[in-house]
Amino acid sequence: MITTAFFHRHLSAFKKLLLASGLISLLVASTVIYYLYMPVSAEAAWQYTVVARDLPNISAVDTDAKGNIYALLEDKSGQGYLLSLHDGVREHVLDGLDKPDGMIADGNDFIISEESSNGRLIRFTPSNHRSRTLARLQSAEGISADNNGNFLVVEDRNPGRLVRVLKNGDVNMLLNNLNKAEGVCIGKTGLIYIAEKASGRILLLEKGVQKVLLEGLHKPGVVFCASNDDLWITEDRTNSGRLLNYHNNKMSVIASHLHNPQGIAFDAQGRLLLAEQGQGRILAFTHKN
Repeated sequence: MITTAFFHRHLSAFKKLLLASGLISLLVASTVIYYLYMPVSAEAAWQYTVVARDLPNISAVDTDAKGNIYALLEDKSGQGYLLSLHDGVREHVLDGLDKPDGMIADGNDFIISEESSNGRLIRFTPSNHRSRTLARLQSAEGISADNNGNFLVVEDRNPGRLVRVLKNGDVNMLLNNLNKAEGVCIGKTGLIYIAEKASGRILLLEKGVQKVLLEGLHKPGVVFCASNDDLWITEDRTNSGRLLNYHNNKMSVIASHLHNPQGIAFDAQGRLLLAEQGQGRILAFTHKN
């Protein structure tokens, strides 16, 4: 039984305990607020604007030949969809997708990957809203097109594969030892770059030989080969995600405090469009000069 005398003897200890509990609660609350509301920080030479909001689970972004923006929404169980964004109007142009993740423009069409266990690689034509399945893959994510009209696709599993999907739908395996790869792109000289999220590495495939180009990254999810041979990389982390640029063997942090940044594309104005999944929006980055 706790007596009054016992309570008075230990009052100071109780006060210290309550104070410590309050400080811990304040620290936890401050950490949560920091992770939820810390704004994106762009490098001094760069600036960004918000192009579109209210895009839950956005995984990829790209534009068509007319400059219209398309957003891919990564919902599961056939609930994913593709949106067209033009002059403030949003249109569902393709529904029934199963965890769609990767997307690239190919002429007037879009190539879309589904990350499900028996997912599709899809060709979609916006002009007539027609789609067809090019191949069936396992946990497919990043896509890139080669100069022959074929597609390279990586699978987000361990062990995962890098495959080439030919025009006739045949699938050729190029690598089969990847550790949860999520991004792939082909440079102007034909070099293949792979973002391996689980290992924090960017791999380089040159004439069939696999090398490590970069390591020590934090969950690299997308690697994008720009026309000037720059590499753009996103790190898929909550609030501490980053947008990176690799140029002339030098890495630069273009933006930090991103919430699960995903797909990258450049529009006709030269803006870098970024799908920020954790905030459900599209950001456009431009160089101030």
